[in-house]
Amino acid sequence: MKYFHFKCGLITSLFSLSLVSSACGWSAPPQPLNITYVPTLEGVAVPKFIGNDIKVHVSLFSDARTANGLDSGELDTSLKSVPASGDVGRAVKSALEGYLRKKGAELRAFNAPTITGEVREWRLEQEATWYGAKMKAIASIDVSVVDKLGKVVYAGTFSGTTTVTDPVPTNRKAERLLASAMSHAVKEAMVDPELGGQIQKAST
Repeated sequence: MKYFHFKCGLITSLFSLSLVSSACGWSAPPQPLNITYVPTLEGVAVPKFIGNDIKVHVSLFSDARTANGLDSGELDTSLKSVPASGDVGRAVKSALEGYLRKKGAELRAFNAPTITGEVREWRLEQEATWYGAKMKAIASIDVSVVDKLGKVVYAGTFSGTTTVTDPVPTNRKAERLLASAMSHAVKEAMVDPELGGQIQKAST
């Protein structure tokens, strides 16, 4: 295993370098924070729909983040905020579908109320420290329910955050943090009783 020695006295293995303290005057080559999958949270209960005939369609979410949040998807110590990159709308759609299955819904492509929305925020904030970095992932989505006639019957905004301080931060860890924050945001939507009630009402 190869090691690099820096002026500040840190000794860090090559394979683990994705973000190091700016106090060293050195940063690892940036890599995209590509999110392809948002898992459902383990051990988190979501209330099931009443009845067994709940059908719903989830459309692809649009990426409505500001231009400033879209100009880079790379982990670099020179950046304070790094957006999630990749097909973020599809990742959110898949996460919603996973939670809806847990709630007992049947996913349909047509003849069902539709869940649609936008990704408002999905980024990683970084703060370099002498022993690594503090990373905070932030996610926010707008969620709407549209009935079979095309009428919006519900609209809400849901957010999730996850924070960690890591002595050896890596792109993989940053990506997991971003996925966790979005999973929390989606979970908040799925436990909202008004949203669930409108899905159930529109499904009948």
